[in-house]
Amino acid sequence: MFAMAITALQTQFFQQSPVTPKSPRSQQSESLSDSSWSSVFRALDHKRGHALATRDVSLLADVFVVGSAAYEQDKKLIENMISQSVIASAPRSTVIEVVESFRRFEGESVVAHLEVTDTLSGYSLSGGITSTIPPRGPKAWNIVMRRVSTTTPWRIESITAKVPLEEPTR
Repeated sequence: MFAMAITALQTQFFQQSPVTPKSPRSQQSESLSDSSWSSVFRALDHKRGHALATRDVSLLADVFVVGSAAYEQDKKLIENMISQSVIASAPRSTVIEVVESFRRFEGESVVAHLEVTDTLSGYSLSGGITSTIPPRGPKAWNIVMRRVSTTTPWRIESITAKVPLEEPTR
């Protein structure tokens, strides 16, 4: 059981939303610099880490779009941690690079598609025994962010590991 919680914490299982080209309206929307996106991710990472460390599902609504695959995955993770009496120290990611691919509007919502490269700090899991999970080196992600209106904060809608392009064979 403890191994299952470790595996769940180490692995990201998220789905990517469909991709559409940048619309003229989205080109007019405010654009965030890489450093601004990094600040957004630092804040969301802190909130997510707190939710995992306290095993408080309600805090996930400040990080993810409620009902999204990303939200449901972390909700299930926290429920598993509770049922298995596992406590985690809050892992922290460090954003290395953010590239905004494009933005689009869906009604009043703004959706931003990003390519993010980050690292993950080591952390520990305890519940009967204590296990230390080593840090993870740089990893690239496709992240879809959603903002319901210009007065609401960004939330993560989906996260998928970015698959590197294969080098052509000669």
